[in-house]
Amino acid sequence: MKAEQELKNTFKKSLNWHGSRLELLVKMVIALIQVRTVNLAKIAVAFSGSSSKIQTIDGCKVFFKNFLFF
Repeated sequence: MKAEQELKNTFKKSLNWHGSRLELLVKMVIALIQVRTVNLAKIAVAFSGSSSKIQTIDGCKVFFKNFLFF
């Protein structure tokens, strides 16, 4: 998708992350907008791809493991 690539390029300018991390962030942002919730199970359904819902949830958990939220 063109929108995904544009968003990825925007994040790439600001973040020093590798491609797969950027792709997950882009998919996460788009999924959050689509499902309007922060529930990982619902976000996982909005992800397009061949991974199962459980694998997608686990990937999101690994992604967020390195962040501290207040």
